[in-house]
Amino acid sequence: MDKFILHIFFFGLCKWNAVYSASPTISVLASTASISETTAIGTSVLSITASDSDGDTVTYSVASGGAKFVMNGAVLTTSDTFDYETSSDRTHNVVIRKHCAMDKILSSSLKAYYNCQLNIIRISVKNLVCSDADATACTISIQSGDDATNKFAISGTSIVTSANAIDYESLAGSNYVYTLIVVSSSDSISSATATVYVTITAVNEITPGTFSTSPSTISIAESVSIGTSVCQVSATDGDTEPAGALQYSIVAGDTNGDFGIDAVSGIIYTAKTIDYESHTSYPLTVQATDAASSPLSSSAVVTVTITNVNDNPPICTPNYGIVSLVETSTAGTTKHPLLGLRYVIYQRIVPLVETSTAGTTVHTLSCSDADGTTPTYSITSGNSDGIFAVSTSGVITIDTGKFRCYRMLIVVLAVDYDTGATAYSLAVQVTDGTYSTTVTVAVTITASNEATPSFSSNPTVNLAEDSSVGTAVYTYTASDSDAAPHGIASYEITTVTNSGITFFTIDHSSGAIQLAKTLDYESQTTYAITVVATDGGNLKCGTTWYPTYSNILYCNNKHQGFIKLLQRLLATLDYETTTSYSLEITVSDSASPARSTIVQVEITITNVNEATPVFTSSGLYSITFDEDTATATTLVTVSASDTDTGDTIVYGFVSAYTGFVIIPSTGVILLTESLNYETATTHSLLTTATDGTRTTTATVSLTVNDVNETPVFGSALYSPTIDENKAIGSSVVQVSASDVDASTNGVITYSLVSGDGSSYFVIDASTGVITTSALLDYEEKTEYNLIIRAADGASPSLSATCLVNITVNDLNDNAPLFIPNTFTLIINENVTTSTVIKTLDAADADSSVTNNNVFEYTLTTNTIPFSVGTTNGQVTTNTALDRETTASEEAPLNTYLFTISACDIDEGDNSRLTYIISAGDSNNDFKIESGVIFTAKTLDRETIAVYNLVIEVSDNGSPTNTATVTATVTISDINDNRPSFTTNFAFTVSESLAINGNVGTISASDADVGVNAALTYSIQQYWSSGTNPFTIISSTGVISIGSSLDRETLDTYHLLVRVADGGTPSLSSDLNITVSVSDVNDNAPVFGNLSYSGTVVEGAIVGTTVLTVSASDADAGSNAIISFSIDTASSGGTTADQYFTMASATGVITVKQATDNGSPQLTTSVSIYVSVTDINDNNPVFSPTFYDSEISYLVTCSSSITTLTATDADSGDNGAVSYYIISSDNINFDDYFEIGSSTDTGDNGAVSYYIK
Repeated sequence: MDKFILHIFFFGLCKWNAVYSASPTISVLASTASISETTAIGTSVLSITASDSDGDTVTYSVASGGAKFVMNGAVLTTSDTFDYETSSDRTHNVVIRKHCAMDKILSSSLKAYYNCQLNIIRISVKNLVCSDADATACTISIQSGDDATNKFAISGTSIVTSANAIDYESLAGSNYVYTLIVVSSSDSISSATATVYVTITAVNEITPGTFSTSPSTISIAESVSIGTSVCQVSATDGDTEPAGALQYSIVAGDTNGDFGIDAVSGIIYTAKTIDYESHTSYPLTVQATDAASSPLSSSAVVTVTITNVNDNPPICTPNYGIVSLVETSTAGTTKHPLLGLRYVIYQRIVPLVETSTAGTTVHTLSCSDADGTTPTYSITSGNSDGIFAVSTSGVITIDTGKFRCYRMLIVVLAVDYDTGATAYSLAVQVTDGTYSTTVTVAVTITASNEATPSFSSNPTVNLAEDSSVGTAVYTYTASDSDAAPHGIASYEITTVTNSGITFFTIDHSSGAIQLAKTLDYESQTTYAITVVATDGGNLKCGTTWYPTYSNILYCNNKHQGFIKLLQRLLATLDYETTTSYSLEITVSDSASPARSTIVQVEITITNVNEATPVFTSSGLYSITFDEDTATATTLVTVSASDTDTGDTIVYGFVSAYTGFVIIPSTGVILLTESLNYETATTHSLLTTATDGTRTTTATVSLTVNDVNETPVFGSALYSPTIDENKAIGSSVVQVSASDVDASTNGVITYSLVSGDGSSYFVIDASTGVITTSALLDYEEKTEYNLIIRAADGASPSLSATCLVNITVNDLNDNAPLFIPNTFTLIINENVTTSTVIKTLDAADADSSVTNNNVFEYTLTTNTIPFSVGTTNGQVTTNTALDRETTASEEAPLNTYLFTISACDIDEGDNSRLTYIISAGDSNNDFKIESGVIFTAKTLDRETIAVYNLVIEVSDNGSPTNTATVTATVTISDINDNRPSFTTNFAFTVSESLAINGNVGTISASDADVGVNAALTYSIQQYWSSGTNPFTIISSTGVISIGSSLDRETLDTYHLLVRVADGGTPSLSSDLNITVSVSDVNDNAPVFGNLSYSGTVVEGAIVGTTVLTVSASDADAGSNAIISFSIDTASSGGTTADQYFTMASATGVITVKQATDNGSPQLTTSVSIYVSVTDINDNNPVFSPTFYDSEISYLVTCSSSITTLTATDADSGDNGAVSYYIISSDNINFDDYFEIGSSTDTGDNGAVSYYIK
């Protein structure tokens, strides 16, 4: 396997100034990494960690050499694939750089780098084992089978790939297999060969490409039907199938799923109704993906242009609306623009006030046509009096009675609610020339309180002072030209002069005034009654009238001496001008003579609150403040004045206004709660000024300016869930942020700013809908976190963020997998019921959260004699097994086997079925009747073990329709064949064979199968003498010895062996075998005597026979042939060998050793004593022959001079030596010297000097 080895070298540490930061501690977690050339993209190579005691963030990047690597946090991962065969540089030096907060102020020499050196290791294909008994090493070479460019090489004893790339696609002719003939030799003489089959597996190395589209220009009308073929795309992939088989899909450009694509053919078709008004073109991104386990893909954009068809009527929206138009609105006022269009008949409810003037805009229809045409408008009904007209743009206004179109407005005549015209129903037709839509506009005339009630006169009524209570005084009525509800609503008496308020009552509905108390002329002669009439719009009108009554003078005690005088006020009093009057009144009676008196009357004028306070600025105050104005800010000070003397003005609001307060004494209006432009752009504060009795009102109009505010998410955390495997583009959740600002300041744009799910999800910028952009797999990742930003449209923009925690739901999308997925079991048919024959092992990659990885084991068929534990996977037998349950070869004729059934949804003869066996039964061993299969002949498994019966079923229709199915009939075995020995067996073994040594193997065969062919061997009879030394392995037939053999004891054995099968009953066969014992030279020759002796005269002539020896050998053959020889291993034998010879075959003496011819040779020895009779045939011999001695002349007699030594080879007397001195030259040495001659005294040869 080619690999990359990473060696990590640390070049330098980022040294920090202690004032700013501590030096980070670096730890390389993996210093060496091996990378296969097949390593997938994204594989982690090594990890580097750094810590900083100051808590500074440390990041990493690839500084250089990282074309095929990226840093994922602190982990170096692969970003590309590796290919040993095409890599020109098989070493990658990757330099990793560490970044920390202080890097920007440090010199480059103080920053941290890491160097990673990556080397490739060759792929080992096969390691070969070669041995040679004659040598210690073998040389291996590839003889043939490789390409001319040598895809393989030998490295030591291994076959490895060479640097030349292997191309799977070019090997189709050889079934993707290299057949390498490998030769091994240890010398130039002998060699051995081996065949190595190298199967090449496909690698998905080629990305699909070369897209083409037919036709090349695509344009379709929006009216095409669903399923219409648009075009066909095709791509090529140089990989061989199945990896090169392409699947097509549309991955982008069609969020609505308007198009589909045939995954195999690449034909794009319409999947939904196409709408030009929704999409004028589709840039479809078509992806071609190959079928590899790790697929490659490429994509191309196919642009489908949609042509417009006039298929949309004009549409108007919304489908409801309430418009309030004051009847006094000026010409051209638009009250309620309609904003959209819908394809229905709409009703517009447009209230108009009765006095709306000519030119007033009643309503604006907003209609359009999705096809792009400009609609035209016309009023088709509801305008019989010609009050309304519609313009070309759908705007309705009030005009002078004839249709007048200007700037596409609808104009109408003035309307008068009070004359009975309270509503109009206008049918407005909107058309594009082909299609039309009718919009019903209901115009409701809202009554306007335009007339103030009025009294026709101020009458004077006279009453007698004695009028009774309840007397009708006067019915006082007012008139109002408004119709209900703005007509006269009520009457009331507001004031009566001279404290007369309690003397009168009024009926609120009719205006009838009655006397409530008795009158007293003397107390008061006149009252001014102020009556106010109020209409339904709260408009009021008041008048004062004067009831008077008769002047009666009382001068009696009835009035207790008081004189009451009714005097009319001749001028209006004014407290502010004159506060008192002093009157002198003369009172006289009518008697004669008349009497009179003078009364001094002091009249003090009391102040009456007759003036209403008056606001400055005509009672209209307009102010503008920003919505972020601080509370307690003074918004405005309203001011009013009163002409009455001494009045104190108090300020207030007509009603309470949230967020505002007015200081009663000063009129200062303060802000108590924050303004909100988005809630209310204006505020109208009705402010009052009262002097205690009279009140006036002013309007303070506050305009609020918009201030850009930060958007606010509805939730800081969204926790949606989504099922794994959801299609790309599936909606996950919609985040929602609100911005209280108006216009563009309140337009929110959503974006995905960070998170570990950034590559899996996208967000719609306008709606906040988060959708998937990649397939989710629970088994890869169970949750994702996204940081979502909501930014408003202001400049500068304000934004808020939220966290979206997406939990992936586990689906049961992974089928349990058996480990392994296939296996074969062999069991005996005689196993007992409930025997566990296998425990299955399976795994499910799904999660345990929803028990998706909890599975049960079940059998897919209930027709087999096994069951499986649903939870433990134990496969057990649930009934007795019988090999032959399929179809026994002993089944009698017409035995039922099985039934084939078919159905035909036709009727009558067309559904009448006929079954035949069309193939697989050449011997006609079966027959079929109405789908039932029977045996037609006796079956023999040994002839045919399996039948593949092709069953054909045909109906009786015309033409005939047929279907076929293959039924496999397995013939079960019965024990109907005896085992037979393959040959006659005879064995020869050496008598030296060790115990348990192999004698030989007997073998037999049985035509049956299974247990019926399970053979057992045994020795039934031992025919030879003695104890049987042989044993046999029952299962294999291997014969071995259990005790030692001795050919010299018994050289031939006869055994009766038996082979039996495992059937019931068992069948067997017997065979006599012979075992011959070959000789081993295990016996030494044996001499006839333990020793021999003989005598020979010393001088015997050559060839004289001295002695004959004999020997025998228990072995046979060459091992028993004896050769005699002299044993020269001893010194005596060596000597004897000089004088004696021995006939090797006969043992005639000259020999004293016997040797056999065995291998190895065995010998034995015998002692032979040969006595040689001595003759005196040897002279004595001095040793040495020369003696040189000296003697002093002063020596005394008997001084020893030397000792002479002589020997004689003879023996006995012939070898006894005597010494004597022989005189010479007439010198008698005996006179001076003597020599010992006596052998008895031991001084023989001793020479002495003495003087006689």
